[in-house]
Amino acid sequence: MYKVETDQKIISKAIARFQRISPYKVRRVVKQIKGRPVEEVLTILSMLKHVRGAGFLHKVVHSAYANAKHNEEFKGTLKVSHVLIDQALIMKRFQARSKGRAFPIKKRYSHIAVFLSELAGSNHKE
Repeated sequence: MYKVETDQKIISKAIARFQRISPYKVRRVVKQIKGRPVEEVLTILSMLKHVRGAGFLHKVVHSAYANAKHNEEFKGTLKVSHVLIDQALIMKRFQARSKGRAFPIKKRYSHIAVFLSELAGSNHKE
């Protein structure tokens, strides 16, 4: 589904589709975690619980980390190499306004994809 072109080998990925949050709100949090080690990212996201997008990202990063440990049996240190936030569907609703008018309300959804790669200098498959 998602293809990431990079010089690093992607070890693990996790995708959460149709999350009920605007892509703009999640992208604000992504700037703080990209390129950092996974353990540090999970700590940062747990501290940002008041930011709604951090909760969604925490679940996806944790899932990608668990995939790497269980499915790939990766023993080294991982980092968040890429995070893709795409817009999913938009639910359209209308709110009644004065003089018989209708005001559109757009409820946006997001697709969140997290890709993990090996951190430089870590040991692989011990």
